[in-house]
Amino acid sequence: MKKFNIIRYLKRWWPLIALMSILAGAFFMRYASNNQAYTAQAVIKYTYDAVSEGLTPNGEPLDVSEIFSSTVVKEAIERLGYSVNVDTIRSGGTVTGITPADVQTRQDALAEKGEEVEEYYPTEYTVKLTVGSSRSAEFARLMLDEILSCYFASFGEKYVDYSTIPNNAENVLAGGYDYIEQAEILSNSVDEIIAQLGSRQSAAPDFTSSRTGLSVSDLFDEYSYIQSVRIPYLFSEILGERLTQNREILLKKYQARYANYMLTSGTDGDKVASVKEVIESYGNKNKEGSLYYAGTNGTDTNGQNGLVLNDVYEEHDEDGKIKDRTTVYDTLISDYVTLLNRKSDSLIDAAYCQYIIDTFSKAPDATENTAEARASVEEEISALQTRLDDLYQVLLVTMEEYNEYMGAVNVGVLSTTAVSARVNVKLYMMLGVVVFFILGVCGAILLGRIQDFVEYLFFTEQSLEMPNRTACDLYIKNNTERVLGDDNVCVVLELTNLSHINNELGRVKGNEVLRRFADFIKEASATCGTVYYNGGWQFIGFFEQCRREDAESFADYMHRLVHAYNEESGDAKMEYSLGMAESRTANAHTLRTLLRGAMMDRRKQED
Repeated sequence: MKKFNIIRYLKRWWPLIALMSILAGAFFMRYASNNQAYTAQAVIKYTYDAVSEGLTPNGEPLDVSEIFSSTVVKEAIERLGYSVNVDTIRSGGTVTGITPADVQTRQDALAEKGEEVEEYYPTEYTVKLTVGSSRSAEFARLMLDEILSCYFASFGEKYVDYSTIPNNAENVLAGGYDYIEQAEILSNSVDEIIAQLGSRQSAAPDFTSSRTGLSVSDLFDEYSYIQSVRIPYLFSEILGERLTQNREILLKKYQARYANYMLTSGTDGDKVASVKEVIESYGNKNKEGSLYYAGTNGTDTNGQNGLVLNDVYEEHDEDGKIKDRTTVYDTLISDYVTLLNRKSDSLIDAAYCQYIIDTFSKAPDATENTAEARASVEEEISALQTRLDDLYQVLLVTMEEYNEYMGAVNVGVLSTTAVSARVNVKLYMMLGVVVFFILGVCGAILLGRIQDFVEYLFFTEQSLEMPNRTACDLYIKNNTERVLGDDNVCVVLELTNLSHINNELGRVKGNEVLRRFADFIKEASATCGTVYYNGGWQFIGFFEQCRREDAESFADYMHRLVHAYNEESGDAKMEYSLGMAESRTANAHTLRTLLRGAMMDRRKQED
């Protein structure tokens, strides 16, 4: 039987092994890609004090699920310009609080003892976004970054600086207002914007917008200039020339306003008097009862605190010290101040209305400059509104970034966004290739070895360990129709004295000589081709890609081997005949024709 030779097996089956490995790699890569998922992860931290109590900066409960709210995700998708369903993104988002190890250990210890575990509000959270195989790792990273950016802006706008700055002067020219009313609307709008900018400036004095290049202070200065220069100039032009679009309607409006302010002032005056009366009576009662309730040691006869007012509400700090004390008396004083201020404001507004009424009650002087002054005022109002509208657009962009900044001040990213793949596609592909390559190698070895056994059992002359007559017949049958090239050679050898050796020296000696003769044939034909044992004393060899010169070298080598054996052998000498035929010289281009030529040549050699 053939020796175990892995290289020989692999040479025969390597195309199938390579094909199986490639197909397996492609299949595993396809499978891994279809089941792929990318997870983008970032760690955020809330930095303001109230977060340790689970609250937002303005005192509302903190809800971290707002990170993946529909509004935030939709805005992020629109900014990136992607076409993806909002719910698809939201379903892949998770927010998990990070509990420090020492806190977790303490909570576990309390839980084991059966004691009440204090609720811990994390300040750091892990935010993850998972997308399916239809999206890329870059998509997951960009989407999570944009979602966090939109959330920070929303957080700053909603909880840190949730009030917006309106533009009340937007439609001043289209509202049917008189000149003086238009000027008032512009002035009030600028005042409100300045007040809002002032509070934002104090909250973030170092903020400067990267989009507009302006800080809150720059915008504050712009509006302050308009309020201190341009609006006073507009009032002076209107009041100086007593310009109006319809004097009678204007006077009726301000007379109605005057009456309303006076009515409000009177109502507030009555309330002020009532509250003042209560306060004075409260003070008298306090004075009358102070000695009665307060003992020499600060306690009353019942050992209680010597307080005149029983309705005392105290707020304590963490150390138990009183941080704030409020009584009903404090509330009365607060109401009194509020009503008194409101009454004063109404009187001031009423005085202003009276001033406008007095000013416009007098008919304007009929001069040639009236039409020119009217046109100048209208032009100034139009220019001022245009300037305010343009400035307001800059304000909107700046405040949008300001909200993002304020949100980032109170909540920010601790680590850059990292993306991980659920499945390592390259690893899966390599595993598929390696596994199926190993299986292919094992299969090739197994099949090759099985083939060796089959050939040994059915196609090998086991005593001589060379292909038998069945193998020779099968080779001839399979190649009968094949047209041979010019470099095919057939050799026929016969051990002519085998019968004589069997008769004279016995069959055992004959078999031994036959085995040695077969060994010589295998040795001589090792580089030429395959020689089959055709039964009895005959051997047939078919040499492909072999010239006649090579076949003659085989014959010469065979002759020398036999001659050397005969020199050493005593009584059992070998006698053999050899015939050969080459397809080119014999003009034999079929296997059977070539075989006949070799047999005829052997007979000639024998004769």
